[in-house]
Amino acid sequence: MRRDCDAASSVVIGFVILLMLVALGIGIWALISVPDMVKEAESTHAIELSNTFLDLKLSADKVRVNNFEGARFSMLMPGSSGMSGTTIGFANTTGSILSIYIGSNTVHDAQWKDIGRLSAQVGGTRGSTVIGYEGGGVFRSDNGNAVWLTPGLIEVYPQKIDGNSTIRVDMVMPVLSGNAAISSNWGAPVDVVYTGKKDRIVGPTNETLVISFSTSDDEQRNLWYSLFYEAETRFNAKIGTEIGTEWVGIGTVKASVEDTAARLTIEPGVGGPNDMKLVKVYIREATYDVSLVNRYEES
Repeated sequence: MRRDCDAASSVVIGFVILLMLVALGIGIWALISVPDMVKEAESTHAIELSNTFLDLKLSADKVRVNNFEGARFSMLMPGSSGMSGTTIGFANTTGSILSIYIGSNTVHDAQWKDIGRLSAQVGGTRGSTVIGYEGGGVFRSDNGNAVWLTPGLIEVYPQKIDGNSTIRVDMVMPVLSGNAAISSNWGAPVDVVYTGKKDRIVGPTNETLVISFSTSDDEQRNLWYSLFYEAETRFNAKIGTEIGTEWVGIGTVKASVEDTAARLTIEPGVGGPNDMKLVKVYIREATYDVSLVNRYEES
C-alpha cells in the first residue's frame, strides 16, 4: 500500500515539475520575444498611419491644383496595433500665428490663426508617436522630436518679374475647418471637402520681408523652423546654379528661431534704377472642411 502511495506521489510531483518547466519556458519566450513583436507591430502601425496621411496630402493637393471646388475625398485611418489604440484628433487652431511683415508692419490680410492640424496619436511601449497634416505637409513626432515627412508648401526662388530681379515666394496655406476627435481600435473614417481658394499677392517691395510662425509649443516652432531652413537651403542652391550676373546681389534668405517664433527673413539686395531688387509673395489660401464622421451615411 505504501508503494502505491509513493508511486502516485511521484507521478503528481513529476507532472507539477513538468508544468513548471513549461510555464518557465513560456515566460522566458514572452520576456524575450513579445516586446520585440509589440515594437514591430507599433512600428508597422506608424508606417501605415504615415502612408495614410501622405495619401491625404496627395488628395488635398490634387483637388487644390485642379480647383475642384466641392470635391470630397475620404479615407480610413488605421486603428490599433500591438498594445495601443489610435486617437484621431482635429484642431481648428493650434495656438499658433503665421504672419507676414514688411519692415515692422504686419501685412493686412496675411495673418493666419486658424491653420488647423489633423493628427493621429499612438501610445506604445516606446512612448508617444504623433503623425499629422499641417501647413500642407505631413510630419511625425516621436516623444517630442518632430520631423517633416513631406515639408509644407513654401518655395523661395529668384525670378525676373517685369524686368526686375525678384525673390519670389510661393506659399500655399491650407486652412482646415471642423472640430472632432475620436479614439478607435478599429480605425476612424476621415472625410474632407475642398471648399475653395483665395489668391492674393504681397508686394513687390524693396523692404525686408519676414514670414513669422509664432507659438508657445517648442516642438511645433522647431518644426516650422526646419521648414523655413529647407526653403533657405533650396534658394541658396538655386542661386548657386544660376551664376549669371542677373542674380548677383539679389538679396538674402535666412531662417532663424527664437524663444517664441520661427522666422524666414528675406532681404532684397540693392540694385540700380534699371534693375530693382525686390521681394514678391504669391499666396494661395485653400480651405478644407474636415470631419471624422462619414458624410455618406448622413445623406
